Amino acid sequence: MFIQFFYTESIAHLSYMLIANDKSIVIDPKRDIQEYLDEAEKRNLEISGIFLTHPHADFVAGHIELSKETGAPIYAHKDAPFKFDFIPVDDDFTMTLNHLKIDGMTTPGHSPFDVSYVVTDTSRGEAPVSVFTGDTLFVNDIGRPDLFPGIQDQLAEQMFYSLQKLFKLPDFVEIYPAHAAGTLCGKKLAEKRSSTIGYERLYNEITKIENVKDFSAALLDDLPVIPRHFKRCAQINTENIAPLKSLKPVKKIDFDTFKQLENQAYIIDLRAYDRWPKGHIPNSYAFDFNHLPISQYAGWLLNPDKPILALTDDSLNLDTLSIQFKRVGLDQDIYLLENATETLSQNKTRLNTVPAILKEDFLELLKTKNIGLLDIRKEGQNDLEYEHYINIPLMSLEENLHQIDDAVPYVVFCDYGISSVAAASILQLLGKNNIRILAEGIQSVL
Repeated sequence: MFIQFFYTESIAHLSYMLIANDKSIVIDPKRDIQEYLDEAEKRNLEISGIFLTHPHADFVAGHIELSKETGAPIYAHKDAPFKFDFIPVDDDFTMTLNHLKIDGMTTPGHSPFDVSYVVTDTSRGEAPVSVFTGDTLFVNDIGRPDLFPGIQDQLAEQMFYSLQKLFKLPDFVEIYPAHAAGTLCGKKLAEKRSSTIGYERLYNEITKIENVKDFSAALLDDLPVIPRHFKRCAQINTENIAPLKSLKPVKKIDFDTFKQLENQAYIIDLRAYDRWPKGHIPNSYAFDFNHLPISQYAGWLLNPDKPILALTDDSLNLDTLSIQFKRVGLDQDIYLLENATETLSQNKTRLNTVPAILKEDFLELLKTKNIGLLDIRKEGQNDLEYEHYINIPLMSLEENLHQIDDAVPYVVFCDYGISSVAAASILQLLGKNNIRILAEGIQSVL
């Protein structure tokens, strides 16, 4: 028995290949499936099944394309609302993969259709060795129950009983979840990517709550905002998803084509974060390609209703760029203007700027008490005592614009200055222009 991990950083997603001699199954595949095919070819493996722990909401999965490429059947919860053929899994489900036994365990809570897969290596013993928990049980957290409007209270209670089922497994059973820290499918996932039943029983705080009502209240409290692409991806994943190879590749363009497209596309500035404040195309989002999770940001802010026009100073791999958007259901045409800073300068393009202030100037401004502080980090990271201090996490800006006083010039900050540039670009697009950026972040001041 061998478990091969596949980690997709931009969506903090974990998928797996469970291997038993010459056969394997893939669990919760991402949309770009070539890694699984390459691994199977390298190890001379048959991919015998594709196992889904639930209908994913935060990304478009690769089960349809992988099934078509390999002929392997798809396995999922018996009541999953899929519009394609799959083998139903319930608590009575069991199958063998050479010397491995795989049992189904329905674990609703994150959705009504979650199922975990318990694996026993019969060549070594009769006790289970691992469980693939999807978005039910994470390392240091559990899945959020509020993605299905109107039944979140019911799902929160179901999660309580699903955890009880999982915790009947022996303490030594290894846990393999579908996400690590960085996803919005939970509240406080650890960076560690696997754990054990026993360790989570001891140290996963919310699982220690013994009363179902108290547990549900704690689970539903202080959940992060639901990004808009969750609904879109959840719907796409129930359907016959278009294979990646059927979609148009990214097209490189010149400046003249850029000008033709400028007013009919989303403009995404992928340059280094310190470039955008010095000069940027009006109405552009600032997503530093090398430092930010592009898939999450694009999924949260964009819709598939018009083309994407990306700018960069670097020479990017076009397939790598494309999949950042395709992973979150943005299948529209994508165009790329390379060497953007020089090209815009040579063509005397009108650019907007935003003041980026350094530590010394920031401290002087604080003394005047004539500025506001907009902290875009997670709530409670570092509450500052200042008259015009507000804390609005980055992904909650749109819903909380009313808190920002247009008459007050705000300094936007994060820890190190990267996310604050993205926030400034979002605020400008939302009509908030009386802003500055703390260039090196609040950590340069504290």
